[in-house]
Amino acid sequence: MDTMPISYIVEECPLSILDSLHAIVIGGPMESGQCPKCSSTNVYVQQNEPAVITINGRRCDHDDYICTDCGYFETYITDPKALSGVVENWKRVNPY
Repeated sequence: MDTMPISYIVEECPLSILDSLHAIVIGGPMESGQCPKCSSTNVYVQQNEPAVITINGRRCDHDDYICTDCGYFETYITDPKALSGVVENWKRVNPY
């Protein structure tokens, strides 16, 4: 397999992939209170409202985090039964 310099790969990546990589490099989920996209600490959380999220036809508890500086948004499913239903009924995404 031929290898490419990382700089070439980064130049050819779609912006959405770069945003994801940026989030990983800066540091983790918004639960920390810091936005992984823009590093702002203007992060707010709302639990189970206002959206209703269903998995396999069942309403599930969730936490929504949003950065008020850049609009980055994350949702975490906090319902263990819903998550086990995902394992049983959804197709797993294989890492590349």
